[in-house]
Amino acid sequence: TIYAENVVSDVGLVNTATKLLPPGVLDIDFAKRKLHPSCTGINLFVGLKGSPEQFNLPQGVHWIYPSNDLSAIVDRLDSMTTDQALAELGPNDLPLFVSIPCTTDSEWKANHPDKSILEIVMFAPWHWFQMYEK
Repeated sequence: TIYAENVVSDVGLVNTATKLLPPGVLDIDFAKRKLHPSCTGINLFVGLKGSPEQFNLPQGVHWIYPSNDLSAIVDRLDSMTTDQALAELGPNDLPLFVSIPCTTDSEWKANHPDKSILEIVMFAPWHWFQMYEK
């Protein structure tokens, strides 16, 4: 058992309440009635053989949205089944976060010559993954 004054958890409300916190700390039944699973992220970590310059990688962190209305983007994704999303969404329809740490780390070239890395995160509604829950 680990005792802490505060708990910061990224495993979801139900897992936090039922597996990390002692019984009775959080009224999970009330929370389940008031909250529902929201968007999650699909993470892709990419390692490339070649320097960032060789691939002409832009520097930094990039948030790429199809429009400025993030709520509408999330609502649209949430209204689609997985099959609909695969059939209807193109690369310009997806909200993405792209991090290219190899372009901002001043010691990257010395420590990892001829290597590049990227992290790409795409939002996806939880219901796309419910079939894998059990």
